[in-house]
Amino acid sequence: MTEEFATKYTGKAFVLSSLFQAQFGRELVTGRTPKLLEPQSPSSDSGIMANQSLVLEKTGKPSITIGWANCATEEAELRTYDYLATVWRKRYPDQGFPVSKHEYADFYVKASHFLKTHGMKLQIADAKEIGSVAPAVQVTQHTGPNPESQHRLAMLLAALLVVLIVAAVALILLW
Repeated sequence: MTEEFATKYTGKAFVLSSLFQAQFGRELVTGRTPKLLEPQSPSSDSGIMANQSLVLEKTGKPSITIGWANCATEEAELRTYDYLATVWRKRYPDQGFPVSKHEYADFYVKASHFLKTHGMKLQIADAKEIGSVAPAVQVTQHTGPNPESQHRLAMLLAALLVVLIVAAVALILLW
């Protein structure tokens, strides 16, 4: 298996993450920034480890995982507000869910549209799917972007820029 094939899905994942960041990077959902996390390694093992978490981050607070995207299978999941709030209340009965229903609903519509526009088959996780024992809401603390991931993204964008410049020069010479 070639390195190019092994990193095909990771490259797509970096691009999807960058596009998501460009669209939602300045948006806040109850003080939390939506992020589609970048891949953690240069290879997704031919798509086996291609899931990217979709989270709401807030400085100094744990991130709340609200879904995922997988560029290898072209599938994504978004969790409804009711799903997230139900799981949160079961896991943290003494704490209210720290996200506004109205703000999340607005973001949810935009995120659904984004994922569908980028070729994802969208699955919806609703509170009705939660059994008597709720799965734990994935809460993780992110310390910031992975420097190695940022370097790979910069290299990918630089390569894309070179290809565009070469194409432009070729068009000018052929014109």
